[in-house]
Amino acid sequence: MILFLVFCYYFLTYFLFAKFYTIVEFIPIALGVVLLGFGSILYKLLFAQKEKKIIKKAFSKYINPYIMEELLKNPKGSLSTLGEQKK
Repeated sequence: MILFLVFCYYFLTYFLFAKFYTIVEFIPIALGVVLLGFGSILYKLLFAQKEKKIIKKAFSKYINPYIMEELLKNPKGSLSTLGEQKK
């Protein structure tokens, strides 16, 4: 998605230059989009890891470790699949 936005912006700046002889700076905007995109991805990755650690710590005393790992792999869909299994 990030690269798609950069390519669209590139073609927009090229079109404006070719059609209207208007110069629009490409590098600062493209670099900003890329840095914001990767920053967002990095933040989500770190936040998800922190959230998993909190869940693990809170439930490690009460839940079987196998079940807890299954919940952490797929928190939304695993409740229904774990309910179908006999342990």
